[in-house]
Amino acid sequence: MRGTIRLQNQVLSAPALSVAAAGGRASFRGTLDARNPSLLRLSSSTSCQQLPLDSLFYVFEDFGQQFITARHLRGTLSASAESDMYFSSNLDPLTDKLQAEVKVTVRNGELNNFMPLQKLSMIAGRERLRHLRFAQLTTPVYIQSRTVYLPEMEIRSNVKAASLVRVTGTHTFDQQMDYHLSIPILPGLLSKVVPNGNTAGPSLLLAIQGDENNFRVTYDRARAQAARTPTSGSAPARKPGLLDGLLKPTATKPATSTDPAQPAEPRKPFELKKPEKKKPAQPQTGEYFEF
Repeated sequence: MRGTIRLQNQVLSAPALSVAAAGGRASFRGTLDARNPSLLRLSSSTSCQQLPLDSLFYVFEDFGQQFITARHLRGTLSASAESDMYFSSNLDPLTDKLQAEVKVTVRNGELNNFMPLQKLSMIAGRERLRHLRFAQLTTPVYIQSRTVYLPEMEIRSNVKAASLVRVTGTHTFDQQMDYHLSIPILPGLLSKVVPNGNTAGPSLLLAIQGDENNFRVTYDRARAQAARTPTSGSAPARKPGLLDGLLKPTATKPATSTDPAQPAEPRKPFELKKPEKKKPAQPQTGEYFEF
């Protein structure tokens, strides 16, 4: 580790710290303001380059959750984060006050033996889903009110039947999940679901909800219902049950209309106010030490 730390008037500042760890590099700059003993504030900017995902999750003990762990992940992470953290007088973190904005890029990523993917075996073989690869994934992530918010992102994978997956959702610090997936159906697969061979652009809409030990993957009926809302001059919305056959083979008989439903508009599951960027406290020139 290399850098400079200054202490002035109960404000500890680190203009630039860098460390080589877990096979990559990370840098940090920020201030810890202790002028209010009952509420300490840490404002920081952090970045990392080419950190192996499995090593990162292993070092941080899977970040206190078991839904996705080091054994599921491969690839390298580059990220930058702006955050405000608060601590009590005993240095206990006040997670309800945490605010952060993180920009994440994963390269040469892999998702291996991930149980929720096995529940998508209706669109691809289990063997293929055990080893999902994607070249690059870039997305912002927001943290506020003990909840991680994931805006809609696209994952392009090596699995032909799910080569494009759109994901959005939330994950709370209490491990309550609410994820929503949209998988465009390929013509070859759709012809097995729609007997009349109509193959224009619908998507399989799925929801992953529950906690990390008791979650379920279901057909996202709320989003499907919103997608069926007809617009002026458009074709009639298809009847319920078109995709139910994928999840429940004995479900309602498919509709016979030859007109597909209008594509679903991108879902906006939350409206998040981005954490306000605050100018960190800067001590005046004074004593300091280097290491």
